[in-house]
Amino acid sequence: MQRKNYYAKNIEVPDNLRELLLQTPMQVSKQKREFTIWITVILLLVAFNIGLYLQQETKQQEHATADVYQYLTQTSYYP
Repeated sequence: MQRKNYYAKNIEVPDNLRELLLQTPMQVSKQKREFTIWITVILLLVAFNIGLYLQQETKQQEHATADVYQYLTQTSYYP
């Protein structure tokens, strides 16, 4: 039984392998920078949405409080 030795194969090396290897650190740093930008944008949008939600809830609470106060002052008779 013969075993294939995959490590002994002649692998074709691309002609521009040196250039590709030299460009790799730049590509990795570019991808990291893009990832950081996307994460920052997403976090800013989430923070903005939370701020809008809290503002809306505060306005609704103030409106509800004003309505209750108006209802109580108009319908209650004090002696």
